[in-house]
Amino acid sequence: MAVTISNLEYLRRGTYNLMYAEIAMDASYLASGEQVNASDFGFSVIKGIWLTGNPAGYIVEPVRSSDILWLLKFYSFSNTTNTVLGDMVSAKDLSAVTCRCLVLGR
Repeated sequence: MAVTISNLEYLRRGTYNLMYAEIAMDASYLASGEQVNASDFGFSVIKGIWLTGNPAGYIVEPVRSSDILWLLKFYSFSNTTNTVLGDMVSAKDLSAVTCRCLVLGR
């Protein structure tokens, strides 16, 4: 199963475009990270992904694999002790988790 991406806002200026999107995670997280492709956002190339906030209990790290493929790595996080608890395990159900982000691409 793949993530679901909703386009909330789209800004086109010159060579690059900026999208404010919401990414809904799926029910079977991959330990290597959830994949997002440039085409998922209507782009041919992604230059950057910035999270506008982390979902409660998680830290999300966008990792560039290529200009086309990025991974969203999840780490569990304790809000009470303010510490990162470790990498998320495979097959973890994150279907109730959504992330909002800015994506720069063309």
